[in-house]
Amino acid sequence: MDISVNFRLFIASLEPLPEFGAVAAIGEFSFADSKNEQRKKLVRIFYEQAACWKAETQHWSSVSKMLAHPSYLRIVGLARLSAGNEIERLLLQELEAEPDYWFDALIAITGENPVQPEDDFDQSVDAWLEWGRQKGIIAHCER
Repeated sequence: MDISVNFRLFIASLEPLPEFGAVAAIGEFSFADSKNEQRKKLVRIFYEQAACWKAETQHWSSVSKMLAHPSYLRIVGLARLSAGNEIERLLLQELEAEPDYWFDALIAITGENPVQPEDDFDQSVDAWLEWGRQKGIIAHCER
């Protein structure tokens, strides 16, 4: 009896995120598009990738594997195409509406981390939302 096993190996690393182009492209942005059209494309791609990431990783127990998913990395890569903190705003709004592991994406994009080492998940969410409010990226409102 022959048995075949397929598996993927994910190795957590402290290395920086892949260089631009290391993850499959998510589409081209034409500079001929208006800023409004570019923003709409950016928002559409963000939500498509976020939905894909959530659907494909929702049952994974390894956060490291979740953060290495191509859709998560594509979202981080969108920061290069955004202006005026748009990706940060989308991530924070998503974090507020449906809390998930967006912390590492925010750290990678902003270079900041308002979370304390002793913070649990909910406290981490609150720290990032407060950070976004203090920076004027999202509006002040009760969660």
